[in-house]
Amino acid sequence: MAQFEIRRALPQDVQRITEIYNSNTGFLLHHLGRERVDRHFIAREMEEMRRVGFLSSVRC
Repeated sequence: MAQFEIRRALPQDVQRITEIYNSNTGFLLHHLGRERVDRHFIAREMEEMRRVGFLSSVRC
């Protein structure tokens, strides 16, 4: 069984999260109506989610 750790996403993770979002154009088009997002979009989304109690996480 593979083992990995999950930690809270940090500001330095925003670029990689942006790349992951942009790797799935179909998802973006279906859910956001756009083909790409930028770092600022992801940072705002993470902040909004934090305010409502959702913690963004990454696998490390």
